[in-house]
Amino acid sequence: MYKCKFLLDALPDTGASKTLISWNTVKASKLNAEKSDIMKVLVANNTEMVSHGSVCIVLTPIEAIATEGMEQEMLICCTDLVKMKILHPNFPKEVCNSAQEDPLKGPMRALMNEFSDIFDNGDEVLKPLARPPMQIHLKKGPITPAKTLTARWIPIHQAKTANETIRLKQMKPCLVT
Repeated sequence: MYKCKFLLDALPDTGASKTLISWNTVKASKLNAEKSDIMKVLVANNTEMVSHGSVCIVLTPIEAIATEGMEQEMLICCTDLVKMKILHPNFPKEVCNSAQEDPLKGPMRALMNEFSDIFDNGDEVLKPLARPPMQIHLKKGPITPAKTLTARWIPIHQAKTANETIRLKQMKPCLVT
């Protein structure tokens, strides 16, 4: 088996049923594409992408479909995210111990119940989106995630009101006679 090592930015895509890798990356990394695995690849809006076969990438290992229409990226599907232990096997269903308290209380539970057709599709396969082709643009170069270790003094959605209240309180009172 031919082994090569390379770094590649990958996008977790919980809506994808197969992992995809760009054909440019396959060629540049000299990966061996299995031509017998050529298949029809449909994206979220039901348009077709050209498939050049599949490659075995040893992460867990997972199989990725080599396809055109992507620059230098990789989409990792929900099934492979579970294999890699990034997602819980019951994803997207709620995961909680029955002995524990329900983590979704009040308004959140009401929203989950009201929109259960979105959050719980049972064993039904998700339907394709009816929209123009989606384009995902990844930043070039290394991506450093931002980390915040402290709570905000004022929640973002309340900042405008809070700043106005502070401004009004700092004003000197004037007497009108």
